[in-house]
Amino acid sequence: MVDLLMSNWGINEDSIRVHFSGGTGFHVLVPRGVFTNETPKNLNKIWSRFGEILKGNVDSLDMGAYNDMGLLRAPYSKNSETGLYKIGTHVRHLKDKTFPEWPREVAHKNIHVRWKRTNRSKKAEKWFKYACSRANRKHQGVTYE
Repeated sequence: MVDLLMSNWGINEDSIRVHFSGGTGFHVLVPRGVFTNETPKNLNKIWSRFGEILKGNVDSLDMGAYNDMGLLRAPYSKNSETGLYKIGTHVRHLKDKTFPEWPREVAHKNIHVRWKRTNRSKKAEKWFKYACSRANRKHQGVTYE
């Protein structure tokens, strides 16, 4: 998924936040500032469509975070089932590590990751503006790519 974000939307790897969930997978977050500083009314529909595009290109994606009431556990919170923390790591570190061994070795500690400043992606910004214009024209849903 990280490779897709970088190649399709021109998102710099330092702008992508990756967290081991403390359970069975990872949360991949891209700050809104990579796409825009605006907050349109139908933002959930735009992100939901973004998730659908991603889902069609990756092995597994939980779409629950993309609906109106989607929840995402806070970084450094403890998973009640496993007792492991949701910990962050940099994209470049993922390439050197193995799953599931690596995160489980360190997720019993509450480790803080210092993220670099988010960089705007021209490609992502262009897609977001297009998505907003399409979402504003279609009240029944968002059907753009």
